[in-house]
Amino acid sequence: MKAVLLAAALTTLLFSCQKTTEEPQDFSGKYKITQLVFQSKGNPDQDLLSTFPDCAQDNLLVFGANSSFTTEDAGVSCGEEATEPTAWSAKGNKMTIDGVQSNIVSFDSHTLVLSTPMEFMDIPGTVLETLEKQ
Repeated sequence: MKAVLLAAALTTLLFSCQKTTEEPQDFSGKYKITQLVFQSKGNPDQDLLSTFPDCAQDNLLVFGANSSFTTEDAGVSCGEEATEPTAWSAKGNKMTIDGVQSNIVSFDSHTLVLSTPMEFMDIPGTVLETLEKQ
């Protein structure tokens, strides 16, 4: 009886420990922010993108294949100097950009949706960001 239980336990362990190989997703490219919404419990959603000046709304976020992250002026200039590259990384359903970690809500090779816990005007909530690949 002990041998049967041991065999059953080993079989269960063998099948439960199989590694699943998940292909890493390629997020590299240029993206434009198409939606930026602050959501908090008990409050209406706030459109943060509309509060950006026109010169900032056309900027592109550049995820380099070498894990560098920059912003690129794509038209109307705000008169600012180019930003220094920072780093980005993605692992599982988490993406870190310049030290800020977000949850990857969805990605279909064209549209990336990120959710980032954040406090806005002393109200805890989440920023939901939709990025469209250009």
